[in-house]
Amino acid sequence: MNQPSLHLLFWEITAACNLRCQHCRRLDEVDQPLPGEMTTEQGKRFLEDVSKIAKPIIVFSGGEPTMRKDLFELVDHASRLGMQTALATNGTSIDQTMARRIADSPIKRVSISFDGTDSKTHDSFRGQKGAFRSALRGWKYLQKNGLSLQVNTTISKNNLHQLSQLYQMALRMEADAIHFFVVIPVGCGLGMRPEQFLSAQEIEEALEWIYRQGDADGVIAKPTCAPQFFRILLQKRKIGTGSLFSTKETTEKREPVPSMHRWTKGCLAGTGIGFVSSLGDVFPCGYLPTKVGNVKETPFDEIWQESLVLKQLRDPSLLEGKCGVCSYRTICGGCRARSWAQTQDILAEDPSCVYQPQREVV
Repeated sequence: MNQPSLHLLFWEITAACNLRCQHCRRLDEVDQPLPGEMTTEQGKRFLEDVSKIAKPIIVFSGGEPTMRKDLFELVDHASRLGMQTALATNGTSIDQTMARRIADSPIKRVSISFDGTDSKTHDSFRGQKGAFRSALRGWKYLQKNGLSLQVNTTISKNNLHQLSQLYQMALRMEADAIHFFVVIPVGCGLGMRPEQFLSAQEIEEALEWIYRQGDADGVIAKPTCAPQFFRILLQKRKIGTGSLFSTKETTEKREPVPSMHRWTKGCLAGTGIGFVSSLGDVFPCGYLPTKVGNVKETPFDEIWQESLVLKQLRDPSLLEGKCGVCSYRTICGGCRARSWAQTQDILAEDPSCVYQPQREVV
């Protein structure tokens, strides 16, 4: 099997966060760094190990990444190694000084999470009164400094009725993209009420709606953690052998930003993407809590190339249930995190997909 190309690597540089989000991938919500978080030197060595096998986009996330004092030193190091960098933040701590500092750094894109179009919806989901107002303020500071900006939205029953409004809000805010994350029951999400999660049919309908938005209005609308979207696209004859999305995601008034969507496959856990925690633990993705190694003990490049779990995820012939016999298994693959959440089996069929495949595979 050919070694997959690592496109996107999420690095949770600290677990510390000022919010208490209902859907957080973490179980231990803390306002201080955890004991044992990677030091600056360990972080730099980790980035150097990554650069031995790929030049992925490094997404600096958390927790809240701006709470880590050496954030920009690590960003600069990644850039010197030839890797593009992005920042995923809740936006609440971004003032004029921080916005200027981000703009002066090699960071190419900043995403801010908005889980509702009003304070009541967003703040209740994020666990802090005033979070919506503070995130909007942070967005405006970044926008004034010419940053490429992305809206991240986690879809649940709390805000399903606001999908169209969220998209319109992203347009008004002149976002370059809006990514819709379909909530997964892991971490703090395990404490959410069952009725807050979308049914398979509701996910399908939401993806159909996102498909209809496309990028005709100048903002890329893309679902995340919903690999069946690629099956929907193929059914509608919207993809071929090349890139799925436009390679230019910015408006003319901003500097072009390299595309983050050059791949044409649904679930990329352990193939096109990876996740590294603040403690150095490596996971196939941020929502699949199957540890495959620790970069403080084993170089990342060795973990990425030799992990048995990752090799299993890279082989669609090992998929089970209806995912294993589905003709779309190589383009979709099913959400491995949802499979694990329900069965503790990373290769089980995806319970969030309504599609009933024929028995033949391709």
